[in-house]
This record gives sequence, structure tokens and C-alpha cells, in this order.
Amino acid sequence: EYVPYPKAESYLKPVGRGATFPQLFDVEGIGVCVVKFLQNPQGPRALTNELIGFKVASLLDIDQPETGIVDIGTEVLPDNGVLEVHDEDDTYIFKPGLHFYSRWLEPADQVTSTDITSFGMAENPEILAGVVLVDLLLNNWDRKPHSLNLLLHRQGRHRLKLIDLSMAFGNANWTLGNLKDTDLPL
Repeated sequence: EYVPYPKAESYLKPVGRGATFPQLFDVEGIGVCVVKFLQNPQGPRALTNELIGFKVASLLDIDQPETGIVDIGTEVLPDNGVLEVHDEDDTYIFKPGLHFYSRWLEPADQVTSTDITSFGMAENPEILAGVVLVDLLLNNWDRKPHSLNLLLHRQGRHRLKLIDLSMAFGNANWTLGNLKDTDLPL
């Protein structure tokens, strides 16, 4: 049975950080979500990395926001059916279609390396071992002391949540050729 993807109901604003220029949308049945478009500067592979990465993290029972595919229609995009995003050098045209979403967690803070030393800050510090494992399995080297790509979700009990796996598999620019073992005959 075909189940349609959730639809974006309205555009809210840019997230304000991130190399994929993520945007906030209100999504039916979910609420506020971070949406990464196929046309982002890192390309569609970054979204594939996110989908695969979060599925692997889910199999390992690692806390994360809800993720999936969202249908963005022309009616919710503010620039005549598209969304124009500008940086210092380029303009990106985000188009309607199917894109990656993760549920926006509020209230939440980006976790820093100094936060990690305060193990009393979250009820699930064991997530850190799982995050290291996911990063090793997926060749994700985007987690750095100044940008851990973890959130501390402060709703009820404080819980660490895994976010941002767009640079898994070495980066967002992999090809099928990168995934082949060149020492094996095909």
C-alpha cells in the first residue's frame, strides 16, 4: 500500500547555519522540521548520506530526531515556487519535490566539547560510544570539537541526540566508484 510522504504546510525561515543551507518548514503531522534540499551546495549525495546514516544509527538504537522524506510543494516556497538562497559567492535555487527532513527539537542546544566533560548534563551519555561507532562505520569525519553535531534536547529529561550525517562516506561527493573495492576482480 502506497503511503504518501508528509507535505510541507508552510515555510518558516532558514536555520542560519550549515553547509547545506537547511531551512525550517512546518510539516503536516510532524511539526517544525529542518529540510535539506537536493539542490544544496553539497548535492543530493549529502541527503543520501543522511538517510543511510540515520537508518544505521536507528538500527544501533542511537537517539536522534525523527527523519525522513518530505514533499515540498511550489505553494509553500516563497520565491515564485522556488526558494532562492544566497551566500557570498553563489545563489542556490531550491526547487519543489522530495527532500530530506529531520524534526526540529526545541528546546535544544548544540553540544560543545566542554559540555561532554559534564556527564551529568544528559541522562544518556552512553550515546557517545554509539556515535563513535556510527562515524567509524560510515566514515563520517565531520564531527569535530568545535562542531560535534550533537544536540542536547532539553524537554523533560535532557537527552543527547545525533544530528547531521551529510558528510558520511568520506564526504558528500562520493560516487559508486568510491564504494568499490579496487583490489577485488569484478
